[in-house]
Amino acid sequence: MNEFRTVSGVCTITDDSIEIEESLRGQLETAYYVNKLYFYLLVVYVPLFSLYVVFTQESGVVLLLGMVFTLSVLVYLYLRITHGFGTSGEDEIPIDSVVSVEAREKVLTAALSINYRTNDSIRERMILVPKSLFRSSSGELEKAVDAFDSRGIETA
Repeated sequence: MNEFRTVSGVCTITDDSIEIEESLRGQLETAYYVNKLYFYLLVVYVPLFSLYVVFTQESGVVLLLGMVFTLSVLVYLYLRITHGFGTSGEDEIPIDSVVSVEAREKVLTAALSINYRTNDSIRERMILVPKSLFRSSSGELEKAVDAFDSRGIETA
């Protein structure tokens, strides 16, 4: 059983399947693991800034909700543009249905693209892997590639 960290949790490769566990806790653990400064900004600065906006601005709640909505849409669009709109969200993929695995490393993100067969078509599942701009972060992507290679699945 091989395991590697994803942006949202953990991916485990067993003899039979690829299991992806994603959660908010997994995101926080990854943030702490990758960059402690980013983690503390996330759990300290963001709530304090939110309280500041709510209590100091005349329409602070509306302004805060607008900022959260806008930021959420921008992050969603960035991820969809860089990693594709047609990806699935399967949490468990049988090993024998995997067609190919491709590692993609870009400036801000690193990802694995898993193409697998379903009954009538080939689908794609993206797994985002942690990447830090401030230190060498190829470790998790290399660990993921090694995990697939050890199961006999070549990674491009």
